[in-house]
Amino acid sequence: MFIEMTRALYGCVMLAQRGSEFTVKAAKGGDAAALLDRRISLPPKALQWFKAGRKPVIVSGETANLPDHVREAVSRTPLPFALWVPLMVADRIVGFVVLSEKFRGAPFTGEELDVLATLAAQTAIAIENAKLVQRLKGKVQLANQELRQANRALSLEMAKLQAIVEGMADGLFVTDANNRITFVNPAVRDYLGWGDSAVEGMSLQECAPTETLTEVVNEVATGDTDQSERELIITEPLRRVYAARAAALRDQKKRLQGVVAVLSDITALKELADMKADFVSFIVHELRTPLTSIQGFISTLSNCPPGSFDDETVSEFYEIIHSECVRLLGMINELLDVSRLEAGRPLPVSIAEVDVPPLVADIVKMQEYYTTGRHFLVTEIPDDLPTVQADKDRVIQILTNLLSNAIKYSPNGGQVTTRVVADDGQIIISVSDEGLGMKPEDVSRLFTRYHRVITEDTARIRGTGLGLFLTSQLVELQNGRIWCESEYGKGSTFFFSLPRQRLDPAEAPPGP
Repeated sequence: MFIEMTRALYGCVMLAQRGSEFTVKAAKGGDAAALLDRRISLPPKALQWFKAGRKPVIVSGETANLPDHVREAVSRTPLPFALWVPLMVADRIVGFVVLSEKFRGAPFTGEELDVLATLAAQTAIAIENAKLVQRLKGKVQLANQELRQANRALSLEMAKLQAIVEGMADGLFVTDANNRITFVNPAVRDYLGWGDSAVEGMSLQECAPTETLTEVVNEVATGDTDQSERELIITEPLRRVYAARAAALRDQKKRLQGVVAVLSDITALKELADMKADFVSFIVHELRTPLTSIQGFISTLSNCPPGSFDDETVSEFYEIIHSECVRLLGMINELLDVSRLEAGRPLPVSIAEVDVPPLVADIVKMQEYYTTGRHFLVTEIPDDLPTVQADKDRVIQILTNLLSNAIKYSPNGGQVTTRVVADDGQIIISVSDEGLGMKPEDVSRLFTRYHRVITEDTARIRGTGLGLFLTSQLVELQNGRIWCESEYGKGSTFFFSLPRQRLDPAEAPPGP
């Protein structure tokens, strides 16, 4: 445009870079194209002179009127041009338009110089705007890149949150300000019996299985409180107890946007609390029973005149007192063992060589004292059994508990059989009864702390729920295994194994 207007032979445009450096960005005519991308440096003093003039300057020919330092600076550049036109924005030089002499050496007129000055001002603004647009594009690109990165990070966090919410054991659902369900996780579908139903979009009142759930959410939704908690009981298909907690979702202006509710299954905790309460009640009763018996016989012996009873009767009284003391001591030791386990302390065991047949026979004989005429205790013990590596006192404790349970859970009587067999480096002792038996789902939880099988038949049978738990721990401490086979209504058989040689726990043979 500058060349066409002035009919110059050639020309170029150079733009400011850093400090006093310029780079040729455009060239036209003659050999000017060879100057593209050349870096041109002008002394600061010369630049200051061009800046002060703010107009096109003829730098060669008869009309050139330059200070010596400017003429010298221009002559050192690789630009054999006749006219320099500064491109200025405010007080800054953003570049130069440099033109050669005109066609046939014609001079630049004053009118041309004025037009060039106006055109240079417009060009400078256009260049500055282009730079601004470029910078804005760069910032927009950077912002877009940062936004994409933020979106990727947000998507990753959302995926993590989604995985956490969907995988969490607690049930979770969200309602909007109109009390309509907007989100549910898989656990809450299971807890509340929603299954695969499309509950999203439905009001909570339409699909809540109990009024308690609606109440705990409404307490928050109505603005009475920002948090609420209730105990929620679901009876179908199985009875479960949940801690239902609700919290308000509010925007920055504290306006209610919805409610998030979390359901935690506390059935096991409630059962444990009930079991502990039953346990305390049972222990009080069980401790009182032998103490009452001991007190009664001692009172009888001490209050009656000498000779009131013959020697055989007195001996029987003392035997009963001794048996009750042994029974009482056994319960206390059992409580101490459970206390050690709950405190995380190992139970003491002393492994030594134990001859099983006479030990089992003595334990069965001792249990006969507590049976009635309806139970028959039978033993099946081969004569050629090898010895085992075990703690004799703990074996007595284990077998006594299994025999006591067999008698207790056979309320209609029947045969209780204790068998001992040798099998692949171990001795297996079993206790079978013809009692109530158990369902498979009850067998799987037998050795859990405080667990008792509660049915219509067993409700009147007292127990702590600790005996089998403690028994299983004692068997494992001796590198053995314990398991049970049972048929509901026909009886149960409990097995436990003891190694013939001293083993590490990991080497103990597995039970069936």
